[in-house]
Amino acid sequence: MDIIWSTAKKSLEENLVKTSAGSLFVAGAHQFKTAWVRDFCFAVPGLLALGYEKEVREQLTLFLKHKKADGLIARGFDVINPKLRVVSAVFGLSQLKIFSYGSRPVKPEFLGEHGTPAADSNLLVLLACLQWTDHTGKDFFFKDRGDDLQRVFSYAVSLKKDGFLEQPAFSDWQDSARREGATFYLNLLFCRVLEKLQAKEVPWSLDQDLVSFKTKLWNAFFDPAKGLFRGQLNYVQYSFETQLWCIEENIFSNFISQEELWTHLKNSNLWDPMAGRPSLFDYPASEVSWTTKVVGIGHYHDQFYWSWLMGESLKVACLMKDAAEVEKIKNILSFLCQKYQTIHEVYELKNELVPVARALYKSERPFTWGAAKIIEGLAMEQRLSSSHDA
Repeated sequence: MDIIWSTAKKSLEENLVKTSAGSLFVAGAHQFKTAWVRDFCFAVPGLLALGYEKEVREQLTLFLKHKKADGLIARGFDVINPKLRVVSAVFGLSQLKIFSYGSRPVKPEFLGEHGTPAADSNLLVLLACLQWTDHTGKDFFFKDRGDDLQRVFSYAVSLKKDGFLEQPAFSDWQDSARREGATFYLNLLFCRVLEKLQAKEVPWSLDQDLVSFKTKLWNAFFDPAKGLFRGQLNYVQYSFETQLWCIEENIFSNFISQEELWTHLKNSNLWDPMAGRPSLFDYPASEVSWTTKVVGIGHYHDQFYWSWLMGESLKVACLMKDAAEVEKIKNILSFLCQKYQTIHEVYELKNELVPVARALYKSERPFTWGAAKIIEGLAMEQRLSSSHDA
């Protein structure tokens, strides 16, 4: 475990960059050396486990301060157009001085390459603020930034149509695929945030029936034949992260047990041969962004193995007290850490797992989201072990 923890910790330290807006965690050191909102918010529990309470509070506050008037949160923050940074890395130019932060103003970017916002930014910021509050026991966000959080939540609710939140194309974390309309991912995020906000008893109206919403999600997305949740309404596809969240938080306990969902997941090809692939089935080529196909990574969000999903899988395996699966995942991570001395974004399976490398694309490293999720998984193992010993 020491090699995994130390490698993940070092990866995170390397991605803490001094900027005019303070020290910010960027997503990576090359094409993703941008303070991506999504990546950072997913990384928050791992960062908190390492003691970065102040840095997390300040970066989330930056996100909230720069929201649009309607409450929309940005995709990311950078001193240059993040798209230019990505292109520069293709040609090996990302380390040139022109791309450094220095004292230049950090600016938000709201629309991606397809002209769409990040549909999940608002919910992820809310979730991260709730996680920071639970971890520290302090009420900073809901006391000092309560109006901001209310507007951020209202924007998320505005995405509702016919009972579900709907997203534009190429706008969630699997943004190499179209995924337009009602996805289980976005609606499950909303369910998770709503449940935590209700428990928090925020001083503003949520005006949402959580029990009814869970029932609608169950009826619309659960596939009893596979024991898994469909990723989208418009065709059959199953996303990995949502299965893990449903088990981790026991969201549908009125319908199915954690143990049943865990068994279904382990028996599916989402888990085999090892945890880490985002999707059970490949996306049709017509649904995949042309930009990812051009640089040779058309299977970015279906066939590659993601470090952040390995970390998430480790956490859930720990919660389910599945010692064999915990050991399997840790062995994989230990091998990768010893061989590459950093946490990569994505790997592919050849004779063994190797970082994805193409003529026009190299797996980002170090990768903040993956490193933080691995820390989160290891911290869960430590916490459960300490509890058992006590």
